[in-house]
Amino acid sequence: MMNTHKLLDTYMLVGTGLSRVKYEIFSGDEGSYAFITIYAYEPHFHIKGHDSLKLDEAVDVRSQIEGHFADSYQ
Repeated sequence: MMNTHKLLDTYMLVGTGLSRVKYEIFSGDEGSYAFITIYAYEPHFHIKGHDSLKLDEAVDVRSQIEGHFADSYQ
């Protein structure tokens, strides 16, 4: 069985202390979610890791990811 996910939008959030996180917003059979890529600058620019966030379709996506960024990566 194959699942199809549609990329809806992409956000790059950059905070103080050079924190940089990309949120790729997808919709799929199980609702909307963000695939998160976390970047680091030391010792050189690289991908530090990945995460995901289940999104509430009744709430504005941008406010959800900005809140998640502030809570998790600031």
